[in-house]
Amino acid sequence: MRVINSLVLGACILGGFYLHNRFVTADKLISTISVNGKAEEAIKADMFDWKFIYSSVGDTPQAAKEAVKIAKKEICAILEESGLIRDEDYAIKPRELNHKKTDDGKDVFTMSQTYEVKTQKMEAAEAAYKASETLSDKGITISSGNDSRYTPGVYNIKDKRDLEKKLLDRAMRDAREKAEQVASLAGGTIIGMPELGYSYVRTRDANAAEDAYQWGGGSTIDQIATLEVSTTFKMRP
Repeated sequence: MRVINSLVLGACILGGFYLHNRFVTADKLISTISVNGKAEEAIKADMFDWKFIYSSVGDTPQAAKEAVKIAKKEICAILEESGLIRDEDYAIKPRELNHKKTDDGKDVFTMSQTYEVKTQKMEAAEAAYKASETLSDKGITISSGNDSRYTPGVYNIKDKRDLEKKLLDRAMRDAREKAEQVASLAGGTIIGMPELGYSYVRTRDANAAEDAYQWGGGSTIDQIATLEVSTTFKMRP
């Protein structure tokens, strides 16, 4: 009998330790319950942003300029054939010319031109972004990411606030349901409003950053947005 009692007592101690570490912050009575809530929503991008640059180096300004003109023709062809319209879906900035001398006194001229794509034509943007990979086959290399002024293609959700509010409401309901289940098992009742420890949003795209409704170009337009919250509820025994 002593052996059985010891086993029961040991099980209770171990069980209480698990419950304490997971849910209890008071010394002897369960007074708070900490749980995470989660909500998911299928989302579709409605804005695409992409800012990139093409640069050419030549011994003379004219040589650098000619290369930029050739690249411009090829780049515009890809954008237009994909369904993007200049001055509506994308803009081309004026050319910039830089000059420097090498250590041995030779002149080096670098001419660059910046392109800015900002459009709500998602299918066209996706097609253009993928087609831009073929530029390298023609000896044209565009850059977007090595300089803070330029950004790789990014899908965005314009109306972030409404989406986040909907996700947050559902995540908080999920957290309350979990807390109520724990309180019921402990013979208690949830009281008052919970404290929010943290919340963050992410999509399932590997390139997406936390706290952002955006993801990398070249991915699918459709994604799943997930919001998670950490909450603490008060419980009356």
